[in-house]
Amino acid sequence: KVEWFCFPNGTAELKYCHRRPRTKSHVFALFADGSPLRGVVLTFYRAAVSPAHDEKKKKKTLWVPVALCLLTRLSIVPALEAWLEQLARLLDVAEAKDRVLAAAIQLA
Repeated sequence: KVEWFCFPNGTAELKYCHRRPRTKSHVFALFADGSPLRGVVLTFYRAAVSPAHDEKKKKKTLWVPVALCLLTRLSIVPALEAWLEQLARLLDVAEAKDRVLAAAIQLA
């Protein structure tokens, strides 16, 4: 099962901290019937509760891991890693825009 390779330590680890945990990536290969199937996994964290609610910045935020995985039989692992990193940045921007919009709606 491919999902076992997304979180190789067995479970998705929730983290409580002031800052977003760092983004990590890893690769794996599955061998069966011909050429290997390569997987590239990017694990990044999203806030379970918006950090905007921390007015004094003293409370820790609950961060939930998100794993994005791409599979290929081609030798293009570095390109896939770069693509996943860019996608994670775009998701962060979209999340930030959603927080700003939610705050604006609450002020209205």
